Amino acid sequence: MNIHSYIILVAFFLLYSCQDGNQKSVKNVSNDSIAKYLEYANEDSISLNRRLDFNNRAFALLKYKQNDSLTRSNLIKVANRYFNNQDFVKYKATSQYAIIKSKEAKDTLTLAKSYYYLGDYYETTSINDSAIYFYLKAEKIYRNLDDQSQLGAVYLGMARVKNLAGDYLGSELLLTKALTAIRDLDEHQKVYEAYNLLGYISNESKDHERGHLYFNKALKIVEEFKLDPSLQYLAILQNNIGHTYMLQQNYVKANKVFKEGLVNKNLYRDRPEIYAILLDNVGYSNLKLKIFTDLPDDFYTALKINDSLGLHSSSIGTLTNLSEFYRVIKDTASSLRTSHLALTKARSQNNSLDLLLTL
Repeated sequence: MNIHSYIILVAFFLLYSCQDGNQKSVKNVSNDSIAKYLEYANEDSISLNRRLDFNNRAFALLKYKQNDSLTRSNLIKVANRYFNNQDFVKYKATSQYAIIKSKEAKDTLTLAKSYYYLGDYYETTSINDSAIYFYLKAEKIYRNLDDQSQLGAVYLGMARVKNLAGDYLGSELLLTKALTAIRDLDEHQKVYEAYNLLGYISNESKDHERGHLYFNKALKIVEEFKLDPSLQYLAILQNNIGHTYMLQQNYVKANKVFKEGLVNKNLYRDRPEIYAILLDNVGYSNLKLKIFTDLPDDFYTALKINDSLGLHSSSIGTLTNLSEFYRVIKDTASSLRTSHLALTKARSQNNSLDLLLTL
């Protein structure tokens, strides 16, 4: 049966159930139907709105199912799909509902995962205190279960929150705990993330040689264990290594590494936001080297990508670089125009850090 036929039949079933008002029909819906909804909600070839609609249907049906282990497992899958499809409000709501059902069933494993998801939600929405609160609740359960893999994930989450709050020492301590938790496990992606963040923290502490050390440790993990190429970890690290050279004012090496990052296979398709960052950094390192051949074109291409993706902070950074470019070539009118655009965009986002960058 093809997907279109299936959608028509299910839509008819739901319409009949709603019109009949017979809750028993909904309660008895097969787990196979819910599984299909969850499958389609995770299918990239289906439009975002359709994926969210399938997930909404799965969630609605699960509310009428018996509170057994399969139902709770599926609630976690629903929450995961809301996150993947960037519906963070429903990601939060599903996680909260899963907490209620887990407590009713005394299901500590699903409860811990639900707490972790809420911590993740608050991290994503930059509500740091709440993120730490729920991560700590998850940590307590995972410690009791001696689940080192999930403990590693929780410590990484808390480290990211501490880092964003500027608590670099707290973040570094948590990253050390994460690496200790997963040292005997095949958790290469988590190890990569920990080393990458340690490299960033080292740069923020102005220890750039240590930054290189950690970024290269992360690079070794990516290359040795062939982490998912579609996530473009290599390009991310090349950007970070190049940025470290920029901080050391070694613009020649920075420019070389940024350009190497740009030619990673399928980078623009897989991670256009990373492509835009690298292109902007190529442009800025060229500016520092007074190589104007591809300027301001590289900046405008990066700006177009950032604007299309709604990446306001990245757009502000590129506009700031454009302003500097025009100032260097003594085009005062264009420099003031792009600086004003950056300032206006920063004010509209009410982001104090972006405002500082434009002043």
